[in-house]
Amino acid sequence: MSRLDIPPALFRDGSAHNWQRKQEIFRDSRLWLVCPSQWLADKVRQSMLMPGANRLRVVPNGVDTSVFKPGDKVAARGRLGWPQEAFIVMFAANSVRQSRWKDYPTMREAIRLAGEKTNCQPIRFFAIGDTAPAEQAGKAKIEFLPYRDLMAECYQAADVYLHAARAETFGIVITEALACGTPVVATAVGGIPEQIIEGETGFLVPEGNARALAERLVHLAKSPELMFAMGTAASLDAADRFSLERMASNYGQLYRDLNEQRTGAHGH
Repeated sequence: MSRLDIPPALFRDGSAHNWQRKQEIFRDSRLWLVCPSQWLADKVRQSMLMPGANRLRVVPNGVDTSVFKPGDKVAARGRLGWPQEAFIVMFAANSVRQSRWKDYPTMREAIRLAGEKTNCQPIRFFAIGDTAPAEQAGKAKIEFLPYRDLMAECYQAADVYLHAARAETFGIVITEALACGTPVVATAVGGIPEQIIEGETGFLVPEGNARALAERLVHLAKSPELMFAMGTAASLDAADRFSLERMASNYGQLYRDLNEQRTGAHGH
């Protein structure tokens, strides 16, 4: 689908012509389609790809669970220089503040609101993937940090991973956080609800709702037992559903099925 409202502007709109050419090409194809989420697969079923589709499968993207795994929070914070006593919320994306899809303003407001409700414990928000001076959001402090070689250490050091995306096919950073045993508070858009088990490995809230995000953050900040239980469940679920081994196994089965179909076709 073409989005003419998204920059950069086109000097000549050839989207209709291109759409028709693509439709003709795809219609005469024999495609085996793979999507990382059921949400995207449902979109594909409504697209021009389907007339030429032989198969459509969902294979979630995997992460290396030998790297992204639970770790010692105190030790990780010590190595990173992050405060031990603070309630630490983390987010990671390229150009955190500029991306219209990651919705930094909503995250910032959620952090500000949460800071008003956790007077006994300071909130620190580390936004990784950007460089800018630190800023205050009410009583909470926000710091922007560049990417690290060992991102797993950041997830392990955080109490909660916050993700307020307005669109997300399948958030690999969400899976990385879950695999590290960090509960995720995120918007229920795109494929995210397929990654998070509501109330067990994290919380889902409506898009653009800073107050709902803040309420979930405060709930976890005031319930360390729940936060620990969610983190444990998150790492176990991610290791089961989103490991590289599971992804490779799913693709292996896909290729075997493809080969079997091709062999059967040639046999006839």
